[in-house]
Amino acid sequence: MIVHFEQLWEEAEGVVTKWYEQQTNPDVISDMDELIHRVFPHDDEMVPEERTEVMGQMLLAMCYLAKKYDINTYSVLKEAMNDLKVEMLDPDIEMDI
Repeated sequence: MIVHFEQLWEEAEGVVTKWYEQQTNPDVISDMDELIHRVFPHDDEMVPEERTEVMGQMLLAMCYLAKKYDINTYSVLKEAMNDLKVEMLDPDIEMDI
């Protein structure tokens, strides 16, 4: 059975939300910060499997935040990408727009 990315994302939102609800002091922002600091300072020392594992954990944290704050990830990713495209086309565009 083929599972599309959107279906996988929605399933992950449900699973990770249940997991965070079971934690005594859930702090997804600290979790993401820890994951980022695990990867980037030691990027040259990590094997691809480690990077892949951390990326998966970061995606789960993002799934949780999207579900918690009712964020349409497709729309916000599309908007951010379009904004970046505009910025790339116009070198004079101000960064704070």
